[in-house]
Amino acid sequence: PLLSSPLTISLLHLVILPHLHIFLTGWITMSEFVEMRVRVGQYKGTVRYEGAVDGASGDWYGIEWDDASRGKHDGLYKGKRYFQTRVNTGGSFVKQTKTEKGQSFLHALRSRYSGENVEDTIELLSRQKIEFEFVGESDVESRIAQHIELTEADLRDVDINDEVEDTLANECPGLTTLNVANNLISKWETIEKICAQLPNLTSITISGNVIDFSVVNDKIFPTIESFNISSVPISFQWENVVKVVKQFPNLKELHVCENRMTHFKITPESAPLFSNLSILNMFGNALVSWEEINTVKYITSLCDLKLSENKLPDVDDLSPLSHITHLALTSNQIGKWASVAAIGKLSNLYALRIGKNPVSGPYTDAVYRKLCIHYLPNLVLLNGSRISHTEKEIAERYFVEKSQPQQQREDVLSASLVELNVRIVRKLEEGDGIKEVADSDDDKYFSVKVPPRITIGKLKRLLQSSHMAAVPVSKQSLTVRDEECGFIPLDDNLRELMYYSVADGSDVLLEVISSEQP
Repeated sequence: PLLSSPLTISLLHLVILPHLHIFLTGWITMSEFVEMRVRVGQYKGTVRYEGAVDGASGDWYGIEWDDASRGKHDGLYKGKRYFQTRVNTGGSFVKQTKTEKGQSFLHALRSRYSGENVEDTIELLSRQKIEFEFVGESDVESRIAQHIELTEADLRDVDINDEVEDTLANECPGLTTLNVANNLISKWETIEKICAQLPNLTSITISGNVIDFSVVNDKIFPTIESFNISSVPISFQWENVVKVVKQFPNLKELHVCENRMTHFKITPESAPLFSNLSILNMFGNALVSWEEINTVKYITSLCDLKLSENKLPDVDDLSPLSHITHLALTSNQIGKWASVAAIGKLSNLYALRIGKNPVSGPYTDAVYRKLCIHYLPNLVLLNGSRISHTEKEIAERYFVEKSQPQQQREDVLSASLVELNVRIVRKLEEGDGIKEVADSDDDKYFSVKVPPRITIGKLKRLLQSSHMAAVPVSKQSLTVRDEECGFIPLDDNLRELMYYSVADGSDVLLEVISSEQP
Protein backbone atom coordinates (compact mmCIF):
# COMPACT_ATOMS: atom_id res chain seq x y z
CA PRO A 1 0.00 0.00 0.00
CA LEU A 2 2.80 2.39 0.82
CA LEU A 3 4.59 1.86 -2.51
CA SER A 4 1.36 2.32 -4.45
CA SER A 5 0.28 5.57 -2.73
CA PRO A 6 0.31 8.82 -4.76
CA LEU A 7 2.83 10.31 -2.35
CA THR A 8 5.30 7.45 -2.84
CA ILE A 9 4.91 7.58 -6.63
CA SER A 10 5.55 11.33 -6.61
CA LEU A 11 8.64 10.89 -4.46
CA LEU A 12 9.99 8.16 -6.73
CA HIS A 13 9.32 10.35 -9.74
CA LEU A 14 11.06 13.39 -8.29
CA VAL A 15 13.93 11.88 -6.37
CA ILE A 16 14.89 8.31 -7.18
CA LEU A 17 14.29 7.69 -10.88
CA PRO A 18 16.47 10.53 -12.16
CA HIS A 19 19.48 8.95 -10.44
CA LEU A 20 18.72 5.35 -11.28
CA HIS A 21 20.74 5.54 -14.48
CA ILE A 22 23.87 6.12 -12.37
CA PHE A 23 23.71 2.51 -11.22
CA LEU A 24 22.88 1.08 -14.64
CA THR A 25 25.75 2.48 -16.73
CA GLY A 26 27.42 -0.91 -16.69
CA TRP A 27 24.67 -2.14 -19.03
CA ILE A 28 25.80 0.28 -21.75
CA THR A 29 28.53 -0.93 -24.09
CA MET A 30 31.61 1.21 -23.78
CA SER A 31 31.68 2.05 -27.50
CA GLU A 32 28.60 4.19 -26.98
CA PHE A 33 30.70 6.67 -25.03
CA VAL A 34 32.67 7.66 -28.13
CA GLU A 35 31.51 11.10 -29.33
CA MET A 36 29.91 11.71 -25.93
CA ARG A 37 30.54 15.07 -24.28
CA VAL A 38 32.24 14.97 -20.87
CA ARG A 39 33.61 17.33 -18.28
CA VAL A 40 36.81 16.96 -16.30
CA GLY A 41 37.07 19.60 -13.61
CA GLN A 42 36.38 22.90 -15.34
CA TYR A 43 37.27 21.61 -18.80
CA LYS A 44 34.91 20.10 -21.37
CA GLY A 45 35.64 17.87 -24.30
CA THR A 46 34.45 15.13 -26.63
CA VAL A 47 35.35 11.46 -26.20
CA ARG A 48 37.18 10.30 -29.34
CA TYR A 49 38.48 6.98 -28.00
CA GLU A 50 37.71 4.59 -25.15
CA GLY A 51 39.67 1.59 -24.06
CA ALA A 52 43.16 0.56 -23.04
CA VAL A 53 46.33 2.59 -23.58
CA ASP A 54 49.62 0.80 -24.09
CA GLY A 55 51.83 1.06 -21.04
CA ALA A 56 49.04 2.27 -18.75
CA SER A 57 46.66 0.32 -16.57
CA GLY A 58 42.93 0.82 -16.37
CA ASP A 59 40.27 2.12 -18.77
CA TRP A 60 40.86 5.42 -20.52
CA TYR A 61 39.10 7.99 -22.61
CA GLY A 62 40.90 9.80 -25.39
CA ILE A 63 39.41 13.30 -25.20
CA GLU A 64 39.53 16.18 -27.65
CA TRP A 65 39.29 19.31 -25.53
CA ASP A 66 37.23 22.38 -26.38
CA ASP A 67 40.21 24.38 -25.14
CA ALA A 68 43.03 22.98 -27.26
CA SER A 69 45.67 24.33 -24.85
CA ARG A 70 44.44 21.80 -22.29
CA GLY A 71 45.74 18.86 -24.36
CA LYS A 72 49.13 17.25 -24.88
CA HIS A 73 48.94 15.60 -28.31
CA ASP A 74 46.63 15.00 -31.29
CA GLY A 75 45.78 11.39 -30.46
CA LEU A 76 49.14 9.97 -31.46
CA TYR A 77 50.73 8.56 -28.33
CA LYS A 78 54.10 6.76 -28.24
CA GLY A 79 53.94 6.11 -31.95
CA LYS A 80 50.40 4.69 -31.95
CA ARG A 81 47.38 6.50 -33.36
CA TYR A 82 44.37 6.26 -31.01
CA PHE A 83 42.32 9.16 -32.36
CA GLN A 84 42.70 12.41 -34.29
CA THR A 85 42.12 15.98 -33.09
CA ARG A 86 41.74 19.21 -35.05
CA VAL A 87 44.69 20.84 -33.26
CA ASN A 88 48.07 19.23 -32.59
CA THR A 89 47.75 19.77 -28.84
CA GLY A 90 44.00 19.26 -28.61
CA GLY A 91 43.89 15.79 -27.04
CA SER A 92 44.91 13.75 -24.04
CA PHE A 93 43.97 10.61 -22.14
CA VAL A 94 41.90 10.69 -18.95
CA LYS A 95 40.84 7.81 -16.75
CA GLN A 96 37.17 7.09 -17.22
CA THR A 97 36.47 7.36 -13.51
CA LYS A 98 37.58 11.01 -13.50
CA THR A 99 35.05 12.18 -16.09
CA GLU A 100 31.59 13.64 -15.51
CA LYS A 101 29.04 12.51 -18.09
CA GLY A 102 26.31 14.91 -17.06
CA GLN A 103 22.63 14.53 -16.22
CA SER A 104 19.29 14.32 -17.97
CA PHE A 105 17.15 17.34 -18.80
CA LEU A 106 14.48 16.75 -16.18
CA HIS A 107 16.98 15.88 -13.49
CA ALA A 108 18.69 19.22 -14.10
CA LEU A 109 15.33 21.02 -14.07
CA ARG A 110 14.28 19.39 -10.79
CA SER A 111 17.62 20.06 -9.16
CA ARG A 112 17.50 23.71 -10.14
CA TYR A 113 13.86 24.47 -9.39
CA SER A 114 12.75 21.88 -6.79
CA GLY A 115 15.63 22.07 -4.36
CA GLU A 116 15.32 18.38 -3.49
CA ASN A 117 18.28 16.97 -1.59
CA VAL A 118 18.58 13.47 -3.00
CA GLU A 119 22.04 12.46 -1.80
CA ASP A 120 20.84 10.60 1.31
CA THR A 121 18.17 8.76 -0.67
CA ILE A 122 20.65 7.68 -3.35
CA GLU A 123 23.06 6.42 -0.71
CA LEU A 124 20.27 4.36 0.83
CA LEU A 125 19.28 3.02 -2.58
CA SER A 126 22.87 2.01 -3.36
CA ARG A 127 22.89 -0.07 -0.17
CA GLN A 128 19.59 -1.64 -1.27
CA LYS A 129 17.70 -0.13 1.63
CA ILE A 130 14.17 1.16 1.38
CA GLU A 131 14.06 4.11 3.71
CA PHE A 132 12.31 7.39 2.96
CA GLU A 133 11.91 10.53 4.95
CA PHE A 134 8.50 11.98 4.01
CA VAL A 135 8.21 15.72 4.15
CA GLY A 136 4.48 15.89 3.54
CA GLU A 137 2.25 15.40 0.55
CA SER A 138 1.54 19.12 0.20
CA ASP A 139 5.26 19.89 -0.07
CA VAL A 140 5.76 17.38 -2.89
CA GLU A 141 2.67 18.61 -4.71
CA SER A 142 3.83 22.22 -4.44
CA ARG A 143 7.16 21.32 -6.01
CA ILE A 144 5.40 19.60 -8.89
CA ALA A 145 3.17 22.65 -9.28
CA GLN A 146 6.27 24.82 -9.55
CA HIS A 147 7.27 23.02 -12.74
CA ILE A 148 3.78 23.20 -14.20
CA GLU A 149 3.68 26.96 -13.64
CA LEU A 150 7.28 27.50 -14.73
CA THR A 151 7.53 29.76 -17.81
CA GLU A 152 11.29 30.45 -17.90
CA ALA A 153 14.05 27.96 -17.17
CA ASP A 154 17.72 28.93 -16.90
CA LEU A 155 19.67 25.67 -17.12
CA ARG A 156 23.08 27.01 -18.08
CA ASP A 157 26.22 25.17 -16.96
CA VAL A 158 24.47 22.23 -15.29
CA ASP A 159 26.00 19.44 -17.44
CA ILE A 160 22.83 18.44 -19.31
CA ASN A 161 23.64 15.56 -21.64
CA ASP A 162 21.68 14.00 -24.52
CA GLU A 163 19.24 12.16 -22.26
CA VAL A 164 15.78 13.71 -22.61
CA GLU A 165 12.81 12.14 -20.84
CA ASP A 166 9.47 11.67 -22.59
CA THR A 167 7.50 13.47 -19.86
CA LEU A 168 8.50 17.11 -20.41
CA ALA A 169 5.03 18.03 -21.67
CA ASN A 170 3.51 16.79 -18.42
CA GLU A 171 6.00 18.26 -15.99
CA CYS A 172 6.83 21.69 -17.51
CA PRO A 173 4.21 22.39 -20.19
CA GLY A 174 4.24 26.14 -19.63
CA LEU A 175 7.87 26.79 -20.54
CA THR A 176 8.20 29.66 -23.01
CA THR A 177 11.88 30.55 -22.55
CA LEU A 178 14.67 27.99 -22.18
CA ASN A 179 18.42 28.45 -21.80
CA VAL A 180 20.54 25.29 -21.99
CA ALA A 181 23.83 27.01 -22.82
CA ASN A 182 27.24 25.57 -21.90
CA ASN A 183 26.14 22.01 -21.26
CA LEU A 184 27.15 18.58 -22.58
CA ILE A 185 24.58 18.32 -25.39
CA SER A 186 26.19 16.80 -28.48
CA LYS A 187 23.34 16.04 -30.90
CA TRP A 188 20.84 18.26 -32.69
CA GLU A 189 18.32 15.47 -32.16
CA THR A 190 18.43 16.32 -28.45
CA ILE A 191 17.24 19.86 -29.21
CA GLU A 192 14.48 18.43 -31.40
CA LYS A 193 13.28 16.18 -28.57
CA ILE A 194 13.10 19.13 -26.19
CA CYS A 195 11.26 21.41 -28.61
CA ALA A 196 8.81 18.69 -29.59
CA GLN A 197 7.59 18.30 -26.01
CA LEU A 198 7.24 21.99 -25.11
CA PRO A 199 4.24 23.33 -27.05
CA ASN A 200 4.56 26.89 -25.68
CA LEU A 201 8.30 27.33 -26.17
CA THR A 202 9.10 30.58 -28.02
CA SER A 203 12.77 31.18 -27.16
CA ILE A 204 15.64 28.72 -26.87
CA THR A 205 19.36 29.31 -26.26
CA ILE A 206 21.81 26.48 -26.91
CA SER A 207 25.06 28.48 -26.97
CA GLY A 208 28.34 26.92 -25.91
CA ASN A 209 27.39 23.36 -26.83
CA VAL A 210 29.38 21.33 -29.36
CA ILE A 211 26.59 19.86 -31.46
CA ASP A 212 26.64 17.42 -34.35
CA PHE A 213 24.37 18.74 -37.12
CA SER A 214 24.74 15.70 -39.39
CA VAL A 215 21.18 14.57 -38.56
CA VAL A 216 18.46 17.23 -38.90
CA ASN A 217 14.96 15.86 -39.24
CA ASP A 218 11.95 17.35 -41.03
CA LYS A 219 10.17 18.30 -37.81
CA ILE A 220 8.70 21.81 -37.63
CA PHE A 221 8.49 23.86 -34.43
CA PRO A 222 6.23 26.81 -35.31
CA THR A 223 6.22 28.39 -31.82
CA ILE A 224 9.96 29.18 -31.78
CA GLU A 225 10.51 32.90 -32.40
CA SER A 226 13.98 33.41 -30.90
CA PHE A 227 17.01 31.14 -31.40
CA ASN A 228 20.49 31.71 -29.94
CA ILE A 229 23.43 29.52 -30.91
CA SER A 230 26.53 31.51 -29.96
CA SER A 231 30.02 30.85 -28.55
CA VAL A 232 30.31 27.38 -30.06
CA PRO A 233 33.76 26.10 -28.97
CA ILE A 234 34.62 24.54 -32.35
CA SER A 235 34.33 25.89 -35.89
CA PHE A 236 30.77 26.90 -36.70
CA GLN A 237 29.70 28.39 -40.03
CA TRP A 238 26.57 29.93 -41.52
CA GLU A 239 25.79 26.73 -43.42
CA ASN A 240 24.88 25.05 -40.12
CA VAL A 241 22.42 27.86 -39.37
CA VAL A 242 20.68 27.47 -42.71
CA LYS A 243 20.46 23.74 -42.08
CA VAL A 244 18.54 24.01 -38.81
CA VAL A 245 16.42 27.17 -39.09
CA LYS A 246 14.16 25.42 -41.56
CA GLN A 247 12.58 23.89 -38.47
CA PHE A 248 11.67 27.36 -37.14
CA PRO A 249 9.42 28.89 -39.83
CA ASN A 250 8.27 31.75 -37.57
CA LEU A 251 11.71 32.83 -36.36
CA LYS A 252 11.93 36.56 -35.54
CA GLU A 253 15.26 36.76 -33.70
CA LEU A 254 18.46 34.91 -34.60
CA HIS A 255 21.63 35.28 -32.53
CA VAL A 256 24.79 33.72 -33.97
CA CYS A 257 27.54 35.45 -32.01
CA GLU A 258 31.23 34.76 -31.32
CA ASN A 259 31.37 31.68 -33.53
CA ARG A 260 34.37 32.75 -35.62
CA MET A 261 32.19 32.66 -38.73
CA THR A 262 34.11 33.84 -41.80
CA HIS A 263 31.32 33.70 -44.37
CA PHE A 264 27.70 34.73 -44.60
CA LYS A 265 25.27 34.64 -47.49
CA ILE A 266 21.54 34.83 -48.05
CA THR A 267 20.44 33.49 -51.40
CA PRO A 268 17.04 33.82 -53.10
CA GLU A 269 16.63 30.11 -52.35
CA SER A 270 17.41 30.37 -48.61
CA ALA A 271 15.63 33.70 -48.06
CA PRO A 272 12.18 32.11 -47.45
CA LEU A 273 13.64 30.41 -44.36
CA PHE A 274 14.04 33.90 -42.85
CA SER A 275 10.80 35.45 -44.09
CA ASN A 276 9.76 36.59 -40.57
CA LEU A 277 13.20 37.53 -39.25
CA SER A 278 13.45 41.05 -37.81
CA ILE A 279 16.67 40.81 -35.73
CA LEU A 280 19.92 39.21 -36.92
CA ASN A 281 22.82 39.34 -34.45
CA MET A 282 26.24 38.25 -35.74
CA PHE A 283 28.34 40.03 -33.13
CA GLY A 284 31.92 38.88 -32.60
CA ASN A 285 32.60 36.81 -35.70
CA ALA A 286 35.23 37.17 -38.45
CA LEU A 287 33.12 38.52 -41.31
CA VAL A 288 35.08 40.57 -43.86
CA SER A 289 32.84 40.99 -46.92
CA TRP A 290 30.29 43.76 -47.39
CA GLU A 291 29.22 42.02 -50.56
CA GLU A 292 28.07 39.08 -48.44
CA ILE A 293 26.44 41.34 -45.84
CA ASN A 294 24.49 43.12 -48.58
CA THR A 295 22.72 39.85 -49.38
CA VAL A 296 20.40 40.59 -46.44
CA LYS A 297 18.47 42.56 -49.05
CA TYR A 298 16.60 39.29 -49.62
CA ILE A 299 15.29 39.38 -46.02
CA THR A 300 12.81 42.20 -46.45
CA SER A 301 11.44 41.80 -42.91
CA LEU A 302 14.87 42.47 -41.34
CA CYS A 303 15.22 45.80 -39.54
CA ASP A 304 17.91 45.22 -36.87
CA LEU A 305 21.37 44.05 -38.01
CA LYS A 306 24.14 43.65 -35.41
CA LEU A 307 27.66 43.31 -36.85
CA SER A 308 29.89 44.67 -34.08
CA GLU A 309 33.33 43.13 -33.50
CA ASN A 310 33.80 41.68 -36.97
CA LYS A 311 36.44 42.64 -39.57
CA LEU A 312 34.34 44.64 -41.99
CA PRO A 313 36.38 47.20 -43.98
CA ASP A 314 35.46 50.49 -45.66
CA VAL A 315 32.48 50.48 -48.00
CA ASP A 316 31.14 52.65 -50.83
CA ASP A 317 27.63 51.34 -51.37
CA LEU A 318 25.20 50.10 -48.75
CA SER A 319 22.00 50.66 -50.71
CA PRO A 320 20.98 46.97 -50.32
CA LEU A 321 20.58 47.74 -46.59
CA SER A 322 18.08 50.53 -47.19
CA HIS A 323 15.39 48.70 -45.18
CA ILE A 324 17.58 48.47 -42.05
CA THR A 325 16.56 50.75 -39.16
CA HIS A 326 19.08 49.64 -36.50
CA LEU A 327 22.71 48.89 -37.37
CA ALA A 328 25.63 48.00 -35.07
CA LEU A 329 29.19 48.31 -36.44
CA THR A 330 31.27 48.87 -33.30
CA SER A 331 34.86 47.56 -33.47
CA ASN A 332 35.23 46.87 -37.18
CA GLN A 333 37.82 48.14 -39.70
CA ILE A 334 36.03 51.26 -40.96
CA GLY A 335 38.69 53.91 -41.50
CA LYS A 336 37.29 56.50 -43.91
CA TRP A 337 34.65 59.17 -43.50
CA ALA A 338 33.38 58.27 -46.96
CA SER A 339 32.19 54.98 -45.44
CA VAL A 340 30.35 56.84 -42.69
CA ALA A 341 28.77 59.04 -45.34
CA ALA A 342 27.66 55.89 -47.21
CA ILE A 343 25.97 54.70 -44.03
CA GLY A 344 24.34 58.11 -43.73
CA LYS A 345 22.59 57.56 -47.05
CA LEU A 346 20.47 54.74 -45.60
CA SER A 347 17.08 56.42 -45.71
CA ASN A 348 15.43 54.34 -42.96
CA LEU A 349 18.35 54.20 -40.53
CA TYR A 350 17.20 55.25 -37.05
CA ALA A 351 19.98 53.98 -34.76
CA LEU A 352 23.67 53.30 -35.34
CA ARG A 353 26.55 52.07 -33.20
CA ILE A 354 29.91 52.84 -34.79
CA GLY A 355 32.42 53.31 -31.96
CA LYS A 356 35.95 51.90 -31.80
CA ASN A 357 36.66 51.96 -35.54
CA PRO A 358 39.93 53.29 -37.04
CA VAL A 359 38.08 56.35 -38.36
CA SER A 360 37.65 57.54 -34.76
CA GLY A 361 41.35 57.29 -33.97
CA PRO A 362 42.54 60.94 -34.23
CA TYR A 363 39.60 62.40 -32.32
CA THR A 364 38.29 62.65 -28.79
CA ASP A 365 34.94 60.98 -28.15
CA ALA A 366 33.17 64.34 -28.19
CA VAL A 367 34.69 65.46 -31.51
CA TYR A 368 34.09 62.05 -33.08
CA ARG A 369 30.45 62.24 -32.13
CA LYS A 370 30.11 65.71 -33.69
CA LEU A 371 31.63 64.51 -36.94
CA CYS A 372 29.42 61.41 -37.02
CA ILE A 373 26.34 63.58 -36.50
CA HIS A 374 27.42 65.71 -39.45
CA TYR A 375 27.82 62.72 -41.78
CA LEU A 376 24.64 61.04 -40.53
CA PRO A 377 22.07 63.85 -40.88
CA ASN A 378 18.95 61.69 -40.54
CA LEU A 379 20.08 59.56 -37.58
CA VAL A 380 18.14 59.67 -34.29
CA LEU A 381 20.27 57.46 -32.00
CA LEU A 382 24.08 57.39 -32.16
CA ASN A 383 25.96 54.85 -30.04
CA GLY A 384 22.91 54.42 -27.84
CA SER A 385 22.34 58.12 -27.18
CA ARG A 386 19.63 60.27 -28.76
CA ILE A 387 20.84 63.12 -30.97
CA SER A 388 19.24 66.37 -29.85
CA HIS A 389 18.42 69.32 -32.06
CA THR A 390 21.04 71.34 -30.17
CA GLU A 391 23.67 68.68 -30.84
CA LYS A 392 22.97 68.90 -34.55
CA GLU A 393 23.45 72.65 -34.50
CA ILE A 394 26.68 72.35 -32.52
CA ALA A 395 27.95 69.66 -34.88
CA GLU A 396 27.27 71.80 -37.94
CA ARG A 397 28.92 74.84 -36.35
CA TYR A 398 31.93 72.75 -35.37
CA PHE A 399 32.25 71.36 -38.85
CA VAL A 400 32.18 74.84 -40.36
CA GLU A 401 34.51 76.45 -37.82
CA LYS A 402 36.98 73.67 -37.18
CA SER A 403 36.38 71.70 -40.35
CA GLN A 404 38.06 68.41 -41.14
CA PRO A 405 41.72 67.62 -41.66
CA GLN A 406 42.98 69.39 -44.77
CA GLN A 407 42.86 66.34 -47.04
CA GLN A 408 39.08 66.03 -46.44
CA ARG A 409 38.16 69.71 -46.29
CA GLU A 410 38.17 70.56 -49.98
CA ASP A 411 35.93 67.64 -50.95
CA VAL A 412 33.46 67.80 -48.09
CA LEU A 413 33.16 71.36 -46.85
CA SER A 414 31.79 72.85 -50.05
CA ALA A 415 29.23 70.06 -50.40
CA SER A 416 27.93 70.57 -46.85
CA LEU A 417 27.23 74.33 -47.11
CA VAL A 418 24.85 76.47 -49.11
CA GLU A 419 25.96 79.75 -50.65
CA LEU A 420 23.58 82.68 -50.24
CA ASN A 421 23.71 85.78 -52.43
CA VAL A 422 22.83 88.54 -49.95
CA ARG A 423 21.57 91.90 -51.18
CA ILE A 424 21.17 94.73 -48.68
CA VAL A 425 18.26 97.02 -49.47
CA ARG A 426 16.89 100.01 -47.62
CA LYS A 427 13.24 99.44 -48.37
CA LEU A 428 10.85 96.88 -49.83
CA GLU A 429 7.80 98.42 -51.46
CA GLU A 430 4.35 96.83 -51.67
CA GLY A 431 2.60 96.57 -55.03
CA ASP A 432 -0.55 94.53 -55.66
CA GLY A 433 0.19 92.51 -52.54
CA ILE A 434 3.56 91.30 -53.85
CA LYS A 435 6.85 92.56 -52.54
CA GLU A 436 9.07 94.14 -55.12
CA VAL A 437 12.64 95.33 -54.80
CA ALA A 438 13.13 99.05 -55.02
CA ASP A 439 16.01 100.32 -57.09
CA SER A 440 18.66 102.01 -55.01
CA ASP A 441 22.19 103.08 -55.59
CA ASP A 442 22.92 102.14 -52.01
CA ASP A 443 22.26 98.37 -52.52
CA LYS A 444 25.17 96.13 -51.53
CA TYR A 445 25.88 92.58 -52.73
CA PHE A 446 27.99 89.85 -51.12
CA SER A 447 27.98 86.06 -50.67
CA VAL A 448 28.05 83.93 -47.53
CA LYS A 449 28.28 80.16 -47.01
CA VAL A 450 26.26 78.66 -44.18
CA PRO A 451 25.00 75.22 -43.07
CA PRO A 452 21.48 74.45 -44.33
CA ARG A 453 20.43 73.72 -40.73
CA ILE A 454 21.39 77.14 -39.41
CA THR A 455 18.45 78.93 -37.79
CA ILE A 456 17.21 82.28 -39.08
CA GLY A 457 18.18 83.87 -35.77
CA LYS A 458 21.77 82.61 -36.07
CA LEU A 459 21.92 83.72 -39.70
CA LYS A 460 20.98 87.22 -38.58
CA ARG A 461 23.72 87.20 -35.92
CA LEU A 462 26.18 86.04 -38.57
CA LEU A 463 25.16 88.91 -40.86
CA GLN A 464 25.47 91.33 -37.95
CA SER A 465 29.08 90.27 -37.42
CA SER A 466 29.91 90.42 -41.12
CA HIS A 467 31.95 93.44 -42.18
CA MET A 468 29.95 93.46 -45.43
CA ALA A 469 26.66 93.96 -43.65
CA ALA A 470 27.23 95.01 -40.05
CA VAL A 471 23.48 95.42 -39.59
CA PRO A 472 22.16 94.89 -36.04
CA VAL A 473 19.84 91.93 -35.63
CA SER A 474 17.07 94.19 -34.42
CA LYS A 475 17.16 96.11 -37.71
CA GLN A 476 17.21 93.06 -40.06
CA SER A 477 14.28 91.81 -42.10
CA LEU A 478 15.20 88.82 -44.30
CA THR A 479 13.38 87.68 -47.43
CA VAL A 480 14.30 84.96 -49.93
CA ARG A 481 13.48 85.19 -53.61
CA ASP A 482 11.55 82.13 -54.89
CA GLU A 483 10.90 81.69 -58.62
CA GLU A 484 7.43 80.27 -58.06
CA CYS A 485 6.20 82.09 -54.97
CA GLY A 486 7.97 85.42 -55.32
CA PHE A 487 9.40 86.75 -52.07
CA ILE A 488 9.13 84.60 -48.91
CA PRO A 489 9.81 86.29 -45.57
CA LEU A 490 12.27 84.51 -43.26
CA ASP A 491 10.33 85.65 -40.24
CA ASP A 492 10.74 82.83 -37.70
CA ASN A 493 14.06 83.09 -35.90
CA LEU A 494 13.74 79.52 -34.58
CA ARG A 495 13.23 77.90 -37.98
CA GLU A 496 16.14 76.36 -39.87
CA LEU A 497 17.11 77.78 -43.25
CA MET A 498 16.18 74.49 -44.94
CA TYR A 499 12.61 74.85 -43.63
CA TYR A 500 12.11 77.61 -46.20
CA SER A 501 13.60 75.42 -48.98
CA VAL A 502 16.53 77.78 -49.34
CA ALA A 503 18.97 76.17 -51.77
CA ASP A 504 22.53 76.77 -52.82
CA GLY A 505 22.70 80.02 -54.83
CA SER A 506 19.47 81.50 -53.44
CA ASP A 507 19.03 85.29 -53.36
CA VAL A 508 18.39 86.68 -49.87
CA LEU A 509 17.28 90.27 -49.41
CA LEU A 510 18.33 91.97 -46.21
CA GLU A 511 16.12 95.00 -45.58
CA VAL A 512 17.47 97.50 -43.10
CA ILE A 513 14.59 98.58 -40.91
CA SER A 514 14.67 102.32 -40.26
CA SER A 515 13.97 103.74 -36.83
CA GLU A 516 10.76 105.30 -38.15
CA GLN A 517 9.28 101.91 -39.07
CA PRO A 518 6.98 100.32 -36.48
